[in-house]
Amino acid sequence: MKIRDKMLKELQEHGLSEEQAAKVMESFESNSLGEPMKGRMDDNEKDYPPAILTATWMSVKLTALNWIDENSPRHWARPMFVD
Repeated sequence: MKIRDKMLKELQEHGLSEEQAAKVMESFESNSLGEPMKGRMDDNEKDYPPAILTATWMSVKLTALNWIDENSPRHWARPMFVD
């Protein structure tokens, strides 16, 4: 599975719709949090150690929280992205 697909799946499993998850990933890939993974999101997740995927998820989760706060602050899934 591609790293992007894994992150999209996680976002949806945490309560975002497919469309919302895609918007979060667009935001992630275009902001500074996504910079370390630039050019790597289409790589196979199995080619990376779990720690890299965990760090990526933490950045995607923060991006999701920011996206929710900007676009749908009362979204029911917001607590799923708060540590």
